[in-house]
Amino acid sequence: MRSRKWPNPEEAALEGVYTLRTSADAAAGRAGRPAAASADHRSGFIGSEVASVCRDLDVTVAERGPAPLSGPLGGVIGRIAAEMQRKAGVDLRTGVSVLAIEGDAGGHVRRARLSDGSTLDVDVVVTSLGSIRNIEWLDGAGLAAGPWGVGCDAGCRAFDVNGVVTNYIFVAGDIARAPHVLYDYEFLAMEHWDNAVLGGRAGRGAQHGVR
Repeated sequence: MRSRKWPNPEEAALEGVYTLRTSADAAAGRAGRPAAASADHRSGFIGSEVASVCRDLDVTVAERGPAPLSGPLGGVIGRIAAEMQRKAGVDLRTGVSVLAIEGDAGGHVRRARLSDGSTLDVDVVVTSLGSIRNIEWLDGAGLAAGPWGVGCDAGCRAFDVNGVVTNYIFVAGDIARAPHVLYDYEFLAMEHWDNAVLGGRAGRGAQHGVR
């Protein structure tokens, strides 16, 4: 997986604008951690974790959905997460998105303009826009692979391009697109470390049952 970058390269290049995926990203963000306001765009797993770590600052989260984490975990958990963030002092704004990031003459980020017409004064922006799955190396492999991941069954066995489950190819982690019990078994890829752990266990279990 790799982070989805902010779509405007000039805005993304402003000092104080970060993405977060690797340990190097975390180190860079720690070095630039301010004692003033920050803004986080989107509140999935990473966005919510950033808000939690920085809650001793003035943190604003702009979430275009109805609640944080409602996409991967559903509306009930989303409402609980929203309540927890607000009780911790996070300025959570739902149903809005960041339209633009603006900097000063020195190239440091200073403002974030939101879709509801409001403007935030910021010193740091963490752009949490989701991820891009690293599946390009599977081109031509004959598997059901694409931008949304690699299709697999509940035992993590990959599907081929004809929708037939394979017996010896297993998929785990962020690229595994498997039926999700919370969404009427719709095929979804979960961007969370726990998915890799549980997927590995499911794959081992399925492999032991193969003859």
